[in-house]
Amino acid sequence: MEGCSLVQIATVDISSGTHLPHNRCQIFRKLLEPKSKPNLPLLLTTTDIRTPKVDQMVLNPNVEVVWWIEGEKKQWRVNGNISIIPTPSHPLHRNFQSQWEAHRDIISGLDALRNDQFDWPTQRLETFKSFSVRMRASFCRPVPGSKLTEDATKWPQTVVDPSEFEGSEEEKQQNQKNWDEAFGNFALVVVDPLEVDYLDMDVVPNRRWRQWVQGGMWMEEEIVP
Repeated sequence: MEGCSLVQIATVDISSGTHLPHNRCQIFRKLLEPKSKPNLPLLLTTTDIRTPKVDQMVLNPNVEVVWWIEGEKKQWRVNGNISIIPTPSHPLHRNFQSQWEAHRDIISGLDALRNDQFDWPTQRLETFKSFSVRMRASFCRPVPGSKLTEDATKWPQTVVDPSEFEGSEEEKQQNQKNWDEAFGNFALVVVDPLEVDYLDMDVVPNRRWRQWVQGGMWMEEEIVP
């Protein structure tokens, strides 16, 4: 759908004791539809594992995603649990592994993907490869949000898939180094929806529905807009 590539994800920072809300735009990548439960799709986006929002999401995985489709005048507010999937060597991968193994009954999309034996390493690599060479290079920058202390023009500008790189041996080695660094900082972000507030402003009077997951199925009721 036109205009639907950006979503907003709201988190609450509980680490400081102030419980400050934080919101940011994320690029929506795709829906992950479990084979065993296609009615329980998950939202996929990505992040740099070093960003402050990662700690917020790990400490409090309850998030709200807002999705506004301008041309259609429709809004979705999606409440759910968020998971961060970094490289297996990263310490936070153990956190995801605990989430993954803790689920047993198929009552959510994440449960269904576990039941399907979903291949997360392959999904992570395919997603990273789908990025432009300049987008990949952004994961070689210093820690996002840290003080700028160096000339940004000296950062890598492109990171090419090593299997497609053409250049001298020295250039190949540098590109491989940049690829390893960028891919090491790259993480998948997956939202497992539990409740949806859907507003349609393209009709008069406006209409609004509340939908929620119960026992692995979606329930629905119409509410006042």
